[in-house]
Amino acid sequence: MSDPAWPALPPEKAAESNGPQMLIIGWTFTAIATLFVTGRIFSRFKKLGRIGTGDYFVLVSLALGYIYITIVTVAVDAGSGRHLYALTVPQAERALLFTFISFIPGILSFTMPKFAVVMLIRDLLNPSPGHLRAIWALAIVNAVLIVISITFTYAQCDPPRAQWTIGLKARCWNPIVLVATSITMSASSALFDFWLALYPAIVLWRMPINRRKKVALSTALGFGVCAGSVAVYKGTRLKPAGDFSDFTYNAAGLVIWTSIEANSVIISACIPMLMPMAERIFGENFLSGGYKPRIRTITTLTHPEREDTSSNAHSGAMACAREREDWHQRAQNAGMSLNKESVHSSLRSEKSNV
Repeated sequence: MSDPAWPALPPEKAAESNGPQMLIIGWTFTAIATLFVTGRIFSRFKKLGRIGTGDYFVLVSLALGYIYITIVTVAVDAGSGRHLYALTVPQAERALLFTFISFIPGILSFTMPKFAVVMLIRDLLNPSPGHLRAIWALAIVNAVLIVISITFTYAQCDPPRAQWTIGLKARCWNPIVLVATSITMSASSALFDFWLALYPAIVLWRMPINRRKKVALSTALGFGVCAGSVAVYKGTRLKPAGDFSDFTYNAAGLVIWTSIEANSVIISACIPMLMPMAERIFGENFLSGGYKPRIRTITTLTHPEREDTSSNAHSGAMACAREREDWHQRAQNAGMSLNKESVHSSLRSEKSNV
C-alpha cells in the first residue's frame, strides 16, 4: 500500500515491478562469473601451484560482485524496482538507501579486473617500458574517473542523506551533472575495455605462432570487447536513471547493467587463463597446427627501434625460433601454457630446416 500523502497510482501501475528481473539477471551473471573465476584459480594451481597478484584482483572483484548483488537483493526486498509512489515512505527510504549503497561495490567490481588484464598483458606480451607505462597510466586514469563518479554520486546533495530521506530539505546539483559524469566514466571504461581487447590481438597476430593459436589467443584475450559493448549500452541507461522523481523504478536498468558489466569484465579477465583447462578437456594438441617461420622476430615487430638490419636469413630464422620459444615460456610463466612438447618439436623442425 502506498503512502496516503502521495498521489494514488492506477492498480496496474502500482503492481509493476522490475525487482524479479533485477535479481534473476544479477544472480545468474554472478554465478556464471563464479564458474569462470573457479576455472581460472584451478588452472593457475594446476600449472603454477600458486596464484598471483592478478588472481587476487579477480577474487576481490568477485567478492565485490557478491556484496553488490546482496545489497541489491535487500533493496528489492524493500521496494526497489517498483514505482516510488507505490511504496510507503519507510519502504521508499530503505529502497533508496540500499540502492545508493550498492553503487560502491558495483562500480568497483568492474574496475578491479582491468588491473588483472593489464598484468596479464605485461607478463605475456612483454611490452616496452614506455608502452607499459602508458598502459598503467590508462588504467589509473580510468580508476580515477571512476572514483570521481562515485564521489559525485554522494556529494550531489548537501546533506547527502537527502537522497534517500523523503522530505529532507537539501541543496542538490542539477541532475545533469551526475549524468554527464557517469556517462564520461562509462565511456572511459568502455574505451579501456576495447583497448585491452584489441591491443593483444594486434600484437599476437604478428607473432610467429600458428594461425590456430593466434585466433584462439586473440579471441580469449579479446573478450573484453563484450565488456566494452556492455559498458556502452549501460551508458544509454544513465539518463533515465537520472530522473529522481521515480528513482526506485527508473534505476532498475542501471542496476541490472552494472551487474552485467561487472561480471563480463571478470569473465574477460578469466578466459585467457583457462587454456590449461581447455588442454585437459580437449587434449594437448587442440591448438597445434602448422607453422611458417618468419625472418623478423617478435622483438622487431613489437619494438621496431630494436630491429636488426642484417639480411642473413639463417640468423633471422634462428632468432625467430628463439623468440617463439621465449614467448611460450612467458605463456607458461603466466599460467597460459599450451602444448609444451609440440612447441619444442616444432622448434626442432624449424632449426633442422634452416
